[in-house]
Amino acid sequence: MWSGGHDGRLNAWSLATAQLVAAIDLGGSVRSVAVRPVDGVVAAATVGSGIAILRADGAEFARVADDMEAVGSVAWAADGTFLLASTPGGATVWASDGWEAVRSLASGAGSMLPIALTLDGSRIALGWDHHVGLWSAYESHPDVSVEDLPKGVYGLSFSHGGRSLAAAAADGRVRVWSVT
Repeated sequence: MWSGGHDGRLNAWSLATAQLVAAIDLGGSVRSVAVRPVDGVVAAATVGSGIAILRADGAEFARVADDMEAVGSVAWAADGTFLLASTPGGATVWASDGWEAVRSLASGAGSMLPIALTLDGSRIALGWDHHVGLWSAYESHPDVSVEDLPKGVYGLSFSHGGRSLAAAAADGRVRVWSVT
């Protein structure tokens, strides 16, 4: 299991013993960590140091978005073919076969956006300010945008089948929409 913190360290933990196994200095406060389901590759979003991509053993082999001041959240497609990250003003999709940015999704203002992916990777949700946007994974503009939400969308999650989207907001409420 992996965790990160403001001290710039990515921490590896033993689930069996609940002990810290390794601490890796990534050079900037760690904002988000995601593990690729197919092979355990780790993506760690940092402030000021981009996104570190590490093998399951903790060895870094790539870094993307190192020119961005801050990256908010990271999430892998279930099949591991791409990495999604919230970036200033939207999100960026990187193909994992060469770490090239293949798509940018423009949203509104804000740099620390919550993101969510359906299990099949076909839909992407971003939250910002008073909005939640829903994209096809292959488009650069949202199919749907829900407005007039309380300021501060803190979390997003698709249901297992991808038919519903839940959004947690600053007012303490969770809103759920059908997205079929």
